[in-house]
Amino acid sequence: MFAPLRLIYPVVSRRSGGLSLGVDLFPDRKTCNFDCPYCEIFPFPGEPPFRPEDLDRELAEFFEVEYPAFPPDLPLRDLTLSGSGEPTLSPHLESALALIRASRDRYVPGADLVVITNSTTLGHPETAALLGRYVDEAGLRIWAKVDGGNEDRYRTMSRSPVPFREVVEGILSFSRDHGVIIQTMLCALDGRGPSEGDLSDYADLLASLLHRGARFLEIHLYTQARPSPEGRTSPIGDRELLTASDLVSRRIPGVPIRIFGRAGELSR
Repeated sequence: MFAPLRLIYPVVSRRSGGLSLGVDLFPDRKTCNFDCPYCEIFPFPGEPPFRPEDLDRELAEFFEVEYPAFPPDLPLRDLTLSGSGEPTLSPHLESALALIRASRDRYVPGADLVVITNSTTLGHPETAALLGRYVDEAGLRIWAKVDGGNEDRYRTMSRSPVPFREVVEGILSFSRDHGVIIQTMLCALDGRGPSEGDLSDYADLLASLLHRGARFLEIHLYTQARPSPEGRTSPIGDRELLTASDLVSRRIPGVPIRIFGRAGELSR
């Protein structure tokens, strides 16, 4: 039904609750300052780099030619910047946001705009100002990653040179002015899932951030749905996810928590 395009890809998303249109700012190579062991991006042959004019053309083709053929009971929930890397590292972030906003407003005004980020640049003034403007003016939703509540867990799950404290303080500074959705991967690494201590530290971290003025619209706890090239990680079960959710909700009452197992969203 869908003719392959380079920069955009429709998927049925667990967390979007339906059809999501992904936008890849890195078609030529993976570009990320994280090296998560669960990352699902397999090595791929490089294509020409991202150009805003290509995205503009593909969005028009999708909405004018492809999208009308989609089933009417599968409406587009969001347009999401994610893809093969960390979108806020792209020099084309601003132009991409402008293009997807224009397409959203023209073709699917009820859809959300989303940036899925590893949170490493939320404390950078220029990036924070750009994202904040789109939150205020276009309803952009920021899905901010936090995969651990302590230094060791962060290093294990993110393997990033960016200091843990810098990530935490960036989330705090941004979310004081613009509420974010916290997203956290809970999976097994080398056969072992997060410990009770890991989960307790995670809940304490979020509680501390809230106490200091952070605003969390929701918390998404999710497990691995697709294989990773390394093969060291695997999903945890629904019962473990629900137990983790119960622990977190006791520490931060009042913030909605959504839980996503391998097959979809779970009910508490």
